[in-house]
Amino acid sequence: MGEGPNRGGSSRRWAVQAVEGSPKRLRTDYIDLYRIHHPDPYTDIEETLSALTDLVRAGKVRAIGSSDLPASEIVEAQWVPQRRGRHRLRTEQPTYSILDRGIEREILPACHRYGLCVLVWSPLAGPAHWPLPQERAAAGERPHGPGPPAPRRRAQARRGPAYLPPSPTRTCADARPTSDPPRENAMTVLDARALNRATLARQHLLKRSDRSVSEAVAHLCGLQAQDPQEPFTGLWSRLSDFKPKQLDDALTGRVVVRTHLMRRTVHLVSADDALAWRARHDAMLRRRVLGTYRRELAGIDMDELAAAGRAVMADQRPRTMAELVQALEDRWPGPPRRVLGELLVAALIPMAQLPPRGLWHQTAGVRNLPLSTWLERDIDPVPADGSDPIGQQLLRRYLAAYGPAASADVRAWCGLAGLPAAIKAAREELVVFRDERGRELLDLPDAPRPHPDTPAPVRFLPAFDNAILGYHDRSRIIDAPHLGLSVAGHRTVLVDGRVTATWTVRDHQLHISSLRPLTALEQEAVYTEAQDLTAFLDNRIEHIQLDTEN
Repeated sequence: MGEGPNRGGSSRRWAVQAVEGSPKRLRTDYIDLYRIHHPDPYTDIEETLSALTDLVRAGKVRAIGSSDLPASEIVEAQWVPQRRGRHRLRTEQPTYSILDRGIEREILPACHRYGLCVLVWSPLAGPAHWPLPQERAAAGERPHGPGPPAPRRRAQARRGPAYLPPSPTRTCADARPTSDPPRENAMTVLDARALNRATLARQHLLKRSDRSVSEAVAHLCGLQAQDPQEPFTGLWSRLSDFKPKQLDDALTGRVVVRTHLMRRTVHLVSADDALAWRARHDAMLRRRVLGTYRRELAGIDMDELAAAGRAVMADQRPRTMAELVQALEDRWPGPPRRVLGELLVAALIPMAQLPPRGLWHQTAGVRNLPLSTWLERDIDPVPADGSDPIGQQLLRRYLAAYGPAASADVRAWCGLAGLPAAIKAAREELVVFRDERGRELLDLPDAPRPHPDTPAPVRFLPAFDNAILGYHDRSRIIDAPHLGLSVAGHRTVLVDGRVTATWTVRDHQLHISSLRPLTALEQEAVYTEAQDLTAFLDNRIEHIQLDTEN
């Protein structure tokens, strides 16, 4: 990184220029590890990896890595080398501390799957965890604090790395006893198969639904959609006679919308839900962006920046993230442009990603417009009296589409804080079960809970499908050895209701790779559903390749 617009980012020009000057400055012949400092939305990852590959082949760099990449971009940075013959990233440097453990859900599994070494930064969470040096000096401490006694330090070193247990602040709400009597015997145990069939029924994966696209999107509480083409397959697997034009019409008709919401990821949600839920997500969205870019955004007045961004967008002209940042960077020259842009469009200003982004077989870039401008309605405010009706609504809607589920599952799905109060307020309306490990599971009284032996058809799911990602405990639908698939962007196949294979389309072929031996009947069912999928995708698939372990 350096001063000036051409001395930053991940373009070929700057990547090569920065390396050319480093060996002389460091008095070495080569660089052991050359790392991309941050995601660069202005440079295609293929350009970056091509430049880094040339540097490795020239002997100037031994290994390449990244810093603060989201899981989806880690996966993309592994796929590009496979397709194009580039060198792949070897390390990832995320932020990780006792106060910010978000990488445990998606980043670490993705790194584990692709063999990336993880080198974390900010393990003490900056000043949020330890006193500042001057404060500690005033308290009479040594510069680095007393630390544990030497024998304890040696014991820690012998044990090697450890994984912290869940923070008490995150688990006490689950363990807190309640005086509210449950409406069903809390000793009723639902095994993994019973939970699986309940999920499939509510996700329309046992039987395709006759609902409209807008009704299905609302029932499912949205579909994760950072890859704009994936929701089409997700809806095809759930709806009878689904046609891509139906979703295209819903997007262009502003009935559904693409926006940052749950877990700070782009979701396809109904217009009504986007307006009703956005304000409740604001604090989480800010917190997650700041958790990633704490250093770069130090000293930034968020409210002032948000007001300036809204003023720029007041002319109702759609803008890319780069265009919005260009209009503001003179007032905020400190943060990198990509960091400032992500803060604005993903957290500070509720934005809609406009069509043709998200339309069938379209590859358009992202153009943003304020959500209220695009939908021509104001965003619902958070109640001033401290009540949380949206939290209660989210709980009920989540259970209708994902239940029975634990409170930890609800939090994992939406990423919101403050849900224990909403759960307590709604508890009178709910029934209570237990899973085989004794966890409390909440549910709606009249929600479907099919018999565990109900047959489950083969279903093809898109990447990042919420039927898998929508839980903290995903054991009801995917086995532990394959958990990394759900966060690494693999498309999956359900056989008997569980993730049993992955699928991809390349070179005009549909490739299916099973994760366990398939019986002859299972192979036939997978092949039959695959034929229907190829007819739906309509992109000249000429062959179906099914690779099984047997």
